[in-house]
Amino acid sequence: MRDVSAPGWGALLGATWAAVLVALVGFLGIAPPDRLLLFGALGLGVAGGAAALTQRKHMRSRSFIAAVAAGAFLGAFALTGIPEYVAGGQADGPCEIRIDTSPPLGSPTTLVTSSRDPLDLGSVDALRWVSTAPKGLTEWRRDLGLRIGGFDLVVLRDTPETASVKPNDGGVVDVEEVLERVESTLGVAPTGVYHVIASLEAPDADCTVSAYLRLGPAHPWDGPLLVTLWILVLATPAVTAVVGHRMRRAARAQRADQSR
Repeated sequence: MRDVSAPGWGALLGATWAAVLVALVGFLGIAPPDRLLLFGALGLGVAGGAAALTQRKHMRSRSFIAAVAAGAFLGAFALTGIPEYVAGGQADGPCEIRIDTSPPLGSPTTLVTSSRDPLDLGSVDALRWVSTAPKGLTEWRRDLGLRIGGFDLVVLRDTPETASVKPNDGGVVDVEEVLERVESTLGVAPTGVYHVIASLEAPDADCTVSAYLRLGPAHPWDGPLLVTLWILVLATPAVTAVVGHRMRRAARAQRADQSR
């Protein structure tokens, strides 16, 4: 009989806990799941979970070294998200979006936001916006999506044939109406911090505009999604601790039997 270690299962539990924690932090409106936060948490979770379920005498095993190496790789990859964290929301290319809020939060301005200072939709009734792009565009594709972990997830896509709003246009968005529509579609309130990305691709112009938007929940347990995330973020380390305790107890019992 030999001591039992499970670095693979520990890494999996650690990664699960890290992903749930990042999701909880995001939906609470504290911080968005940008690359630095998401992959940094995953790296720590993988390495820490593997260590929690590995006996000290097995910490030179291939499986444990592989788990720690995976955690280190994820942590190193997270560092490539520092420019995204520092830059915040910005506009690249010959395009611009100017907004004003009702009630006003300041003078009309470009979307200068960051993960530390997002545009708080909870204090806004409406957004008045004006977009500008090079004139004369006849062929183009426009995407709207979310940036998660440094990767863009396209939610909406339109072209000149399908678009109701052109690249050079403006309008007013009723924030409450949009949020109610999203909630009726998803079944949950869209609370949290989001890194929103809009891009325009055309033969004569490529533009990307990004902004951080926040809609905080009424309280930390507002809705079934947040309750579920709270349960998971507390239950996962508890399960890991119980499994680790049983492994250590089995190891002590084995050593006691061998010493008789």
